[in-house]
Amino acid sequence: MNNTSKISYQTSVSQSLSTRAYNVLIGLFIFMGIGVTALTMFVMKDSVGLIAVHPIVFSILYLVVALVGIRFVHTSGSMLTAFLGYMLLTIPTGLLLATWVPHESADAILYAASLTVAIVGTMIILATIFPNAFLSMGRILFVSLLSFILVEIVMLIFFRGEPAFMDTICILIFTLYVGYDWAKGIKQENTVKNAIIVAIELYLDIINIFIHILSSNSRSRK
Repeated sequence: MNNTSKISYQTSVSQSLSTRAYNVLIGLFIFMGIGVTALTMFVMKDSVGLIAVHPIVFSILYLVVALVGIRFVHTSGSMLTAFLGYMLLTIPTGLLLATWVPHESADAILYAASLTVAIVGTMIILATIFPNAFLSMGRILFVSLLSFILVEIVMLIFFRGEPAFMDTICILIFTLYVGYDWAKGIKQENTVKNAIIVAIELYLDIINIFIHILSSNSRSRK
């Protein structure tokens, strides 16, 4: 009895789902990830929120955290390791964001969150209707994101900052990535593991859109 339960648990990430269950699971994992990140961010704001993190250090740490979390999920063979990989992404992201987000005004945070939800909802609808159009953008989006990261690093190293339009470019890139990742997700086999992978990809898109909307809003107020 115990062995049967263990085998079922270990192979659960490959379990096939209905389309509805698959989409619901993606949504639940996204909400869970954002919830864990928000909770970590606000709980730890007094502990790490006053630490001055250089933008380059922040970017490197965030990239490492994202890669480790995604790697865990892609190589996982069970729900436990997949969940652990997701937590390796969401909790450290909350710690990193605690260095500045909670110290923004409540109105600014609410505005960035509301606009992010509107953008993500719109792109998911469009990608559901026109999936092939978004799937054709994959290579262009990858090159655009890589170029953006390189330019951002150069500006931070040599100019100690970056112009305001960089936020707009980043928002545009990740807005299109929402459509691409959703279109890619609905074309894949409807399994628990794929649902978690799609949720993580969309989670990263959402976090980046939110951060750069908040950053842009903060710049405009200054």
